Amino acid sequence: MSDPAPSKSPAAKRRLSWLTIGEGVGIVAVIIAALSFWDSHQERVREDRAASAAAHQTPADPVFALRGEVDGAGARIHLRTVSDSQVIQEQTFVFPAAVLDQPVHTTGGADIEAVWFAGGLKKAGPKAAKGSDDDQRLPVVITTTFTVDGRTGHASGLYMIGYRLKPHFPFGATVMLRGLALRSSGQGDAQTLVEHAWASDNPPKKP
Repeated sequence: MSDPAPSKSPAAKRRLSWLTIGEGVGIVAVIIAALSFWDSHQERVREDRAASAAAHQTPADPVFALRGEVDGAGARIHLRTVSDSQVIQEQTFVFPAAVLDQPVHTTGGADIEAVWFAGGLKKAGPKAAKGSDDDQRLPVVITTTFTVDGRTGHASGLYMIGYRLKPHFPFGATVMLRGLALRSSGQGDAQTLVEHAWASDNPPKKP
């Protein structure tokens, strides 16, 4: 019979135990490093996808609004964009049918002319009040085609034209333009918007 294998000494057993623990710690460290690398890789992938989507996304039309500058005689309002980078190309003006029954289209020039609607306004609007300093309001939907940074945008808004009727002898009055104010974005049918605004400021007279 062969002699039984000699038993390991306590010191050898301790070395084997520490070796096993060291191997386990090393494996855990490798796993943690691998998970950290994977998370970092996934984060870069998400960032790259987001950047690619943003680069291919079609930019929205920039915010657009008009401001008006009245000439000295009150016969014309020069229109300017709030942002100097926006350039007006074309415009369409829709007025209440009682004042002007067809739209006005302009190309390039950006002005509102009192002569467009003065006759209809004096017939359908409030009468001139001698000595009155109150401004009257005429609604208009302005639809604009403009360019900015090489792109073309479209914007529509309901504006109020401020004016006064200046009476003169012996009868009649002159329309004096006073300014322009944005009332709301032009969402909806342009004619419906101006008719509603006109009726609100000029309710039918009771018989």
